[in-house]
Amino acid sequence: MIDLEKYLDMLEKEEVPEKEKKKIREEVFDQETIETLMKLQSKGVFDGLSHIIAKGKEANVFYAPPGFAVKIYRIETSSFRNMTKYIEGDPRFGRIRRRKRDIVFAWCRKEFKNLEIAVSHGVSAPLPVDHMKNVLVMEFLGEGDEPYPMLKEVVPPDPKGFFWQVVENVRKLRGANLVHADLSEYNILVGDGPYLIDFGQAVPFEHPMAWEFFNRDLENLVRIGKSLGIETTTAELRKEIL
Repeated sequence: MIDLEKYLDMLEKEEVPEKEKKKIREEVFDQETIETLMKLQSKGVFDGLSHIIAKGKEANVFYAPPGFAVKIYRIETSSFRNMTKYIEGDPRFGRIRRRKRDIVFAWCRKEFKNLEIAVSHGVSAPLPVDHMKNVLVMEFLGEGDEPYPMLKEVVPPDPKGFFWQVVENVRKLRGANLVHADLSEYNILVGDGPYLIDFGQAVPFEHPMAWEFFNRDLENLVRIGKSLGIETTTAELRKEIL
């Protein structure tokens, strides 16, 4: 059984502002999410939750021994209106009711499927393990129980080589018929090479806004390259990737 009480007790002892503790309790561990976590644990997917490793606009990510990342999408506070433009028009999804929980559940399924496709095409991304409702379980990327840093936080040892490895991963995504659609320094981890993360918004090229998202990714790549001392253009990158 997932010892959530133990985790929450640990949270109380950590140097976390009281307001933040209250938000985690109320927004993340609602009764339905606790039941979902317990069902995944009963399947033997993971042993329990250890500590929080990331917090984004829509989700909190926890380390789960022996080597998993558990991403819990917050049902009540996710920016679900922003999610719809990535789901509607995706031919892999039928009509999704506009209830908040339905959109969040679809988003979780979408990220799991996108990761499956990306990894199967050789993209350096976390291996998806399981999912249920608003909970996604995937491979943990890090050393020990500490996650690899975001590119936003560090400079890789070989900036030029690292950058072109990122471009190669985007090329592989194209081969998988996927656009990441939110490529940035926040969604690239620096490990023994680059790892792309956060695939919930990724769409196939049949999506009506796919090329708009693709061009935005290219513009971000140009900016990332410049920050690493590499001058390139969207035209050069488009030729390299396509």
